[in-house]
Amino acid sequence: MQGTPSYCADASVDLHAARQRARDIVNSLASAGRMVAEPIIQNSEARTVYQMTLASNATNLLRQIDSEFDVGQLRCIAEKAVEARNVAMELSRDNLSEMGRSFSKALKETGKTLTELINHYTEKAAGDAGAKFEELTDEQKHNILLKVIEASGRSNAWVNMISEALGRAGNLLLIVAVATAVVELMGDEHPEVVGPMLLAERSLGWVLGELADKAIGVAALTVGFGPLGVFCSCLVVRVGFALGLKPKYFKLRCQLSTKLCKLHRRKSFRLVRQRHLKKAVMHNRRAIGGAASAGAMAVQCACLVSSPLLVVGFVAAGTLLGHVLDVGSHQANLTDDDIVLSESSDHMEVRVGRRKRPCELRKRNAPGWFRAHSRRFRRSSTHVAPSSGNL
Repeated sequence: MQGTPSYCADASVDLHAARQRARDIVNSLASAGRMVAEPIIQNSEARTVYQMTLASNATNLLRQIDSEFDVGQLRCIAEKAVEARNVAMELSRDNLSEMGRSFSKALKETGKTLTELINHYTEKAAGDAGAKFEELTDEQKHNILLKVIEASGRSNAWVNMISEALGRAGNLLLIVAVATAVVELMGDEHPEVVGPMLLAERSLGWVLGELADKAIGVAALTVGFGPLGVFCSCLVVRVGFALGLKPKYFKLRCQLSTKLCKLHRRKSFRLVRQRHLKKAVMHNRRAIGGAASAGAMAVQCACLVSSPLLVVGFVAAGTLLGHVLDVGSHQANLTDDDIVLSESSDHMEVRVGRRKRPCELRKRNAPGWFRAHSRRFRRSSTHVAPSSGNL
């Protein structure tokens, strides 16, 4: 039997490397899309709540207006409407991401006062830039104050349109990112590593993105960028962060998939299956300590408590860091039997072409009476009755 030609083996290696490279590029783009989609979706939802709040406040105030109200009473209601609008704007900025907050401040630092709005609608109604509100008749004043109250229930139309379009695009990007993460998790040989790493990447990416948006937003506002410049600057920095940190993610994943890390995890699982919980805790004490410390830090941060998934991501990051330290500390304590057992297990997995199924693990770890009955059942089911010709 002739061996495989060298050029065929080289082509197979090159094809595998090209597929892995393409998979890494897709995962990097999906990670960048997720980092962009999360703040966009958050801002779109906050904008929708802001619009509903303004419309509700204006409707309630308009219902209080009576036809017999004089200009003074109507001015008091208009003052309440303007104040309610400005308060709603400040409250809505608290629900925005750093990118959306910088965009909102670049668009309008503070809300307009009642006097500014009255002057604006007076000049618009009179068609004269120097028109005065006090020179108008009572009917004209009444109409202008009504316009001020009605305007307090409306928000910027083009900002609403852009926010809605970006919200839909963000949802699409998030769906693609989640689907890519699921495919990566299901297709990897070490899902116990990829799963926590994806959660940690999401949480750390969110924190780094918010810090970068805050810094870029302050710098852009100081320089004098407009709303579009602030938005594009934050967008470019987020994409650069995602594409720049993804190679570090791939490198760390390879390190956590080495033989020593696999051997450490197998020993941990074996201790848990054998119910040696104290030994399992001591074997992974740094991973447990890292998870507890990261979880406590995440809970102390007020901006993370509202999102439990971010807290879980920080716990996963602390666990992975502790796991690396555990592997390094136990590397000198490995015995020859552990290494031989690991190599023989890897060899069997390569020969069989698959990992052990959960049902096989349950049979192997089942009590003795269950294994005895299972063997007795197999013997009885495979027994062939003698034919009549042998009687």
